[in-house]
Amino acid sequence: MDMHNNSGINTLTDGIIGAAIEVHKELGPGLLETIYEQCLIQELESQGLQCEQQKALPLHYKGQALPTQLRLDLIVENQIILEIKSVQQLQSIHEAQLLTYLRLANKPVGLLLNFNTRLLKQGIKRLVLDYRGHKPMQQQSHSAPPRLRGENRITEQLTPAGRQIEHDSFAIVDSEAGQHHYPDDQWQIVRRMIHASADFEFNGLTQFHAAAVTAGLDAITEGRPIIADVEMICVGLSKPRLNHFGVTTHHFISDQDVITQAKAENSTRAVQAMRKAHRLGLLENGIVAIGNAPTALLELIRLTQDEAVRPALIVGMPVGFVSAAESKAAVSTLNEVPWIITEGRKGGSTLVVSTLHALLALAEAEQRK
Repeated sequence: MDMHNNSGINTLTDGIIGAAIEVHKELGPGLLETIYEQCLIQELESQGLQCEQQKALPLHYKGQALPTQLRLDLIVENQIILEIKSVQQLQSIHEAQLLTYLRLANKPVGLLLNFNTRLLKQGIKRLVLDYRGHKPMQQQSHSAPPRLRGENRITEQLTPAGRQIEHDSFAIVDSEAGQHHYPDDQWQIVRRMIHASADFEFNGLTQFHAAAVTAGLDAITEGRPIIADVEMICVGLSKPRLNHFGVTTHHFISDQDVITQAKAENSTRAVQAMRKAHRLGLLENGIVAIGNAPTALLELIRLTQDEAVRPALIVGMPVGFVSAAESKAAVSTLNEVPWIITEGRKGGSTLVVSTLHALLALAEAEQRK
């Protein structure tokens, strides 16, 4: 099997996951990690796969060998590192740990396998490297070693250097954020918001309707439009990422008819922009993204209540001191329409853009499964 091409790696990964599922079906959750490890070795070897158990990994620092060694749970076919867990829930530190092992061991793919789950697929994380980037610290060769990357293509940074910086930044966010109460799909959004703002308070300030992520992913994969309160959001969104899903963006706050009507009614342009979007039929099943104008959010709430408008998702994150916190609190009382908000005064268009980019990345990851 050629492990240096994607099909070979994917075939091997599928075989490992199949073996792990067989072990989980036989044993169930709740046992020690060492038991799952031993049984998994038996399953893998029955497939004719080579396994190295608890392999020592020498460490070097600035060219000097360290007395301490790492121990890797399993390496399969000298390519894929397996980290075996039996914990209540995988944490970001487990991912950071495996990413470090991949860099240090110069291996392309790693699997986190948490056997303490009702269904094993809920406890599987796949992390990938490619062969470009900086040298692992124990590596003495001058050949080009691997660099971290995600599996997505469209929703990643365009250059290897950009991807490396982004992945390293996310690893720092995961490490410094510590514990959080968000499930993994929600955390992918929150961590990107922290990455965009360098503000760890969004680990806690960000709140989700129970159906928000699912509704957002469905809307994106169906090519539903995004309606923003300000042009900044539309400009900030990646056109290649939007085009991949056939998603269009719209904003009306600077339209002359919106300005004229706002003056005539002594209201705000943001209110009139939401009403125009409604007249055009864009709000129904669309994603409404508000990062600047609380009055846009309040008008949207009114439209849902008085005219039964049903957006697919509201991303409500207006920033400011007048009605910003109150408008978001009002959104959080909606049951019929899914929403993502930031509590209090903090928010802004940058956070809305990062939220939408996170949803686009999650949507692409779903496509690639």
